[in-house]
Amino acid sequence: MRNSEKFIIRKQTSHRRTWGRVVILTALWLFVAFVIIVNFSFIFHLYSDSLVSFYLLMNLDYQLYEIVLGVIVTVSLIIWGYAAWRLRQLRGKQKHESA
Repeated sequence: MRNSEKFIIRKQTSHRRTWGRVVILTALWLFVAFVIIVNFSFIFHLYSDSLVSFYLLMNLDYQLYEIVLGVIVTVSLIIWGYAAWRLRQLRGKQKHESA
């Protein structure tokens, strides 16, 4: 069996859909970075009028940090577990096909 026959062929996504995902993920990560910067500014007592407005708009507190961190860890573990399970499943199919 040649190496090219071992590859899994999947439908390629369109450029429009790919760029849409890039824009959405970039916007989400910029928002996360903004929230982190605002929070660290308050932790280190670096205040300005606009930072106070954003902080009040988001209404963040230390209990919310724990919840957000817990959600991030939980989602990361779920994704890692699913990826490991799926990889094991694909490798199992590959072994059965090559035998």
